[in-house]
Amino acid sequence: MNYDHNKWEAKYKDFRNNKVEVLRQWIHCDGNRTIRLFNETTKDPKKKGYFLPLPKQYLDDAIDNIRLAKQYNIKLLLTFWSYQCVGVEDCRNLILDQDRQDSFFQNGV
Repeated sequence: MNYDHNKWEAKYKDFRNNKVEVLRQWIHCDGNRTIRLFNETTKDPKKKGYFLPLPKQYLDDAIDNIRLAKQYNIKLLLTFWSYQCVGVEDCRNLILDQDRQDSFFQNGV
């Protein structure tokens, strides 16, 4: 993961200086960015595409990011997935497959 507190603090300062009051952020994007969110390495095809547990650092970084927003008085609109998700098979499967949905609610929410 590549969350950088100093980089985000500078961004929040810039947002505040430019009168930004609300910022939308994607929590998972499409699950294929800096960390893999879906189980793709399994040899069992029945387990492929299940949502993996989030690493502790991911959650720590998210909390830090939310605290920065609060410090700079910026409201966050947190969205689980970006629009790009509909073009990714694993994301579509979360909609179509109850077991994969369960893995998302267990591990990603």
